[in-house]
Amino acid sequence: MCYSVVIVGAGAAGLGAATSLLQAGHAVTILESESKVGGRTFSVNVGGHPIDLGACWIEDSCPANPMVQLANRYNFTTGGNNGGSVSFSLEPKPHTDDSTKSRQHSRQYHDQMMSLISRKQSKIDMSAGDVYESLPVPPNASQKWVNFYRSGMEQYYAASLDSMSANMWGSSMSQYCGGDQWVNEGYGNLVSCAYKELSSNPQLLLKLNSRVSSVAHTSDNKVVVMTTTGESYVADKVIVTVPLGVLQQNLIKFSPEIPQSHREAIDSLGFGLMDKVVMRFSEPFWDTRLSRFTIAAEEKGAWRSWFIPSREVPILVCLIASDFAKRMASLSGEDVKKSALSALSTVFSIDLPEPEEFIYSNWSNNPSALGSYSHFPPGTSFSTMQILEQPIHNGTIHFAGEHTDAPDYCSVHGAYNSGLRAAACL
Repeated sequence: MCYSVVIVGAGAAGLGAATSLLQAGHAVTILESESKVGGRTFSVNVGGHPIDLGACWIEDSCPANPMVQLANRYNFTTGGNNGGSVSFSLEPKPHTDDSTKSRQHSRQYHDQMMSLISRKQSKIDMSAGDVYESLPVPPNASQKWVNFYRSGMEQYYAASLDSMSANMWGSSMSQYCGGDQWVNEGYGNLVSCAYKELSSNPQLLLKLNSRVSSVAHTSDNKVVVMTTTGESYVADKVIVTVPLGVLQQNLIKFSPEIPQSHREAIDSLGFGLMDKVVMRFSEPFWDTRLSRFTIAAEEKGAWRSWFIPSREVPILVCLIASDFAKRMASLSGEDVKKSALSALSTVFSIDLPEPEEFIYSNWSNNPSALGSYSHFPPGTSFSTMQILEQPIHNGTIHFAGEHTDAPDYCSVHGAYNSGLRAAACL
């Protein structure tokens, strides 16, 4: 039996669902709130070089990973971020604070605390931050460098250790193994390429600039999807793939209300923030042999991780996450730029000119995202996400997205696989 299916959202989860459904002969309508496809995979052209403002590397890269398979299908290349790396100290203190020994002691303390978190399993789930701070920073360590190492872990999860479960730390159900590989031509461009091929299928209707406002289950077991512009779509089945942040803010009204179990799962999961600041200059002022550099600052996570994506175009990309990213999101774009330039001026000891191009991803202020990706706060577990795998309202409404894929949450391939799973349930 073939259904008419509406997919809410044209990101990686929507791509997985649509690919599977079209292959099975279903008629599919995708409603996307933005003027582009890809969701939180989004490539922009900076000086002729593709830069990803969202996801940029394929995690757990191996032949079985569906995103590796897509890259091979469309002749996209992947690789590591190869080259030298160096760390700078921002707001330098007297040399006793930033001495090599002080940094070594800070790293030893950090490693000790992370090992403690990894071993922590208790009936009362603490935050990873509480475990991390259960022992004081030794006097021969530097709080600045402790913050530096801690913020590296927080950057990976896009969230503070204070908001993450100690019991769930490092837990994985993934079927994939392998390192992280950059998508050289742009991860967003890869997803867009896949959507372009799908669009040639006459069974697909892809509607951009169509923000969904409500999803209603009717007495005759149909689903009516309404957009903010008043358009309505009637379907046999609906797959909702919007980010967790959109669900948490109730930007889509469900009628009847979604079950309490689903609402509690949505509200209890964490949704972190990782942003990118991209600047193109007229010429490099950094060592062009480097592929990245890091900065240790008094403020945890402040302008920590910088990448140099091109040898030909003078571009710097900074990843900011967790509390620091939230603070930057409360500022104007101009103030974010000034703060970044000030940090660079300090560590390179030069007066920097205005960049020729400046881009700030600002995901938390994008109403189609409201953040970056999910994590497990204290009291949650894989079973919390698995609740969201279950369809609601007599099997007519399904959820997909990285926040519904317990094995590979917070990844693009996890989102894609969740779309496949939702499609298979129809």
